[in-house]
Amino acid sequence: MYQQYSVADTFGVSAPASMTVEGFVPANNPFVPVQKPYVFRREPLRDVLAFFRNPNGDGLYITGPTGSGKTSLVEQAAARLHWGVHAVAGHGRLEFNDLLGQFVLTGNGTMKWTDGPLTSAVRHGHVLLLNEIDATDPAELLGLNDIVEGKPLMIAATDEVVIPHPKFRLVATGNSAGAGDQSGLYQGVMRQSLAFMDRFRLMEVGYPEPDDEMSMLERAVPTMPLSIRERMIQLANEIRKVFIGGSDSAGLLSITMSTRSLLRWAQLSANYKGSPNALAYAWIGRWFCGGMRPNARPSTGWRKTCSAAIGRCDMSVLYWQVECRAPQPVVFAVNHALHQWRSCIDRWQQDLGLSYVGWPDWDSLLRLSEIGRGFDTSGQIHPEHGIAPWLWLTALKKAGFVGIDVGIVTDASRETSTNLHQESEVLQLFGTNLVQIRPVAEALGLLLPSLDLVAALGEMDSDWF
Repeated sequence: MYQQYSVADTFGVSAPASMTVEGFVPANNPFVPVQKPYVFRREPLRDVLAFFRNPNGDGLYITGPTGSGKTSLVEQAAARLHWGVHAVAGHGRLEFNDLLGQFVLTGNGTMKWTDGPLTSAVRHGHVLLLNEIDATDPAELLGLNDIVEGKPLMIAATDEVVIPHPKFRLVATGNSAGAGDQSGLYQGVMRQSLAFMDRFRLMEVGYPEPDDEMSMLERAVPTMPLSIRERMIQLANEIRKVFIGGSDSAGLLSITMSTRSLLRWAQLSANYKGSPNALAYAWIGRWFCGGMRPNARPSTGWRKTCSAAIGRCDMSVLYWQVECRAPQPVVFAVNHALHQWRSCIDRWQQDLGLSYVGWPDWDSLLRLSEIGRGFDTSGQIHPEHGIAPWLWLTALKKAGFVGIDVGIVTDASRETSTNLHQESEVLQLFGTNLVQIRPVAEALGLLLPSLDLVAALGEMDSDWF
């Protein structure tokens, strides 16, 4: 039933060959987590394995910032020891009875007791992993006090007394250390009972060292050049410094870049390989500001930090997104405006004899707005498409329809403005200038009509003079 595993071979860390840890014999246990490529850090792994070996009547409370690997550390360590894990996400409505179990209706109309995650873990010697435990009502968690100490679990509904399996372990994770969140970054975190917290060993897991994150990136995206991985890690650490702040000041950012976000950025960059500025696009479109859309206006300090680490790319493409959450009448009004602006653009291009590679999103955006319900679409504008698509979307952005959110960003994560006088960089991308686009920009409401003073004075009645 049990088996000794070499720490060095099983977890890929430097350890004496004689050092082993006891786990389970491999079996078809559906509760054993799936093994994934994972880089174990020596100190956190040491503390988890020490707890697995002998809890001494304690639970293990792992605290640390978001995305630092608290949950994955426990799951991947258990996976390699073939140790079952029952993971439960804590929340404000979680009750002790949810962990204990409940009666369920069977097919023949009778009621049957079904073990909850706590009872099942206690009965079979699995790990009960309570994630985000500090978001749970502390009054409900007091029901765990006795079982953490190794006392029998009493199920009042069935009058059963479950003797804890010798391999039962209780592990909790949280962004706070049970004392509540003073930063305001983790909504819903509650201050936990001192009597409950006193039954846990406290273990802190921070973000990995650069060498460890380098190994993680190498495993996740082995084809990515070393220089790019180094710059990505440099950026992540710069953001974390600004997020944490100094000893005498709070952090300047309300979000951070976790190891989880770093890996996501690398994997998306690999997915976008071959497209212009894939690194910046993966950053802007999928991770930027922890899920913030590109048009959410991050702070100047944030932009400087990002630009310094990523490096400024020569502009070669614009990225756009239109999110519609407007009621049907507004969507139809948007569609009508888009058709009008498209007609203005077509006439302007015909007058000048302009010819560009067809932009594929003209018709798709018109079709989506014709349906009369919400949508979310995005794409790119390349130099060969000409400046007209950008003017079209900028007109929609400036119109300010309620429930319509338009974002247009450059390779360097800069959001373009509706003030064309400030967009010389975009004009340069498309090889044009304000004089050339003035007729259509005026028709779209992006520029005020110019006043020809000579002509205007010539039309005045000169008798007065």
